[in-house]
Amino acid sequence: MNDERRLAEILFTEGFVDRLASIERYWSRVGFPHGFDRLLDAIENNAIPLLQSFPAMGRRFVGALTEACESRLVNDVLPAITRIDGPAQGELREYVLDDHVLLYLLTGNTVHLLSIRYDRQPSFDFHLLNSPEAEYSTG
Repeated sequence: MNDERRLAEILFTEGFVDRLASIERYWSRVGFPHGFDRLLDAIENNAIPLLQSFPAMGRRFVGALTEACESRLVNDVLPAITRIDGPAQGELREYVLDDHVLLYLLTGNTVHLLSIRYDRQPSFDFHLLNSPEAEYSTG
């Protein structure tokens, strides 16, 4: 990495932290807390350093969203979740990490981690991004 390049700032939203708590409850419930430890290790030692160095590395998130829906999500919903003042001038992206997908908003040189899901879950539940009710499921 170029020493003159500034590392991106990584911010964890409440929704992301709530999803991690849901994942931890799942692994405790199935009697394998090491599964959660492995996920945290992968986030800390793989995803975060890569996103700090290459914040745009995740693919643009388009999923089933139309451009208008993505625009509304980025400009109306995400500022409240990320505590950004005004419209979020950024890109909604997703990064695949082992068996999980991290959803994040890239604004300037800041990565806002929004949610995490098991890769076999059909989609992100946007209405639950900032809600502890979002339960983790592996299928």
